[in-house]
Amino acid sequence: MKIAIDSFYLIKLLAEEGLKDVAALIQEERLESIVAPISLVEVYSVLARRDKAKAAKDVSRLWTSKLRIEELTPSIITLAGDLKNDYSMHLADAIIAATGIARGAKHILTEDAHFKRVKNRIKPIELKGLRDILKKEGLAL
Repeated sequence: MKIAIDSFYLIKLLAEEGLKDVAALIQEERLESIVAPISLVEVYSVLARRDKAKAAKDVSRLWTSKLRIEELTPSIITLAGDLKNDYSMHLADAIIAATGIARGAKHILTEDAHFKRVKNRIKPIELKGLRDILKKEGLAL
């Protein structure tokens, strides 16, 4: 199963806030997680407010994990631009959504209401929704 992951949940993964089951599925490569590079910038920006050195280490951990950090391609760039313009999205959110869509993710793990604007392209779900899907697909731990 493929899922795009928004920056908020990357921070929660780092903090291990109730996501050990999801992290385990990602590490076992049973859950393919699509991440846009802009998300790592957002993660660093948020975490660096407290501790720049730790934030840099945390982003390095994400970079070397089993997360699929996707490169920006011309098709993702144009799709992100279209999503930004057509749905009045923030640029970072448009890039995150476009990356997930381009890589075949049907859902994006997020709590950001902006993604509801593109629910016809990629469906936003929160943690409970993800766990329900994983259970139905026999992937729950």
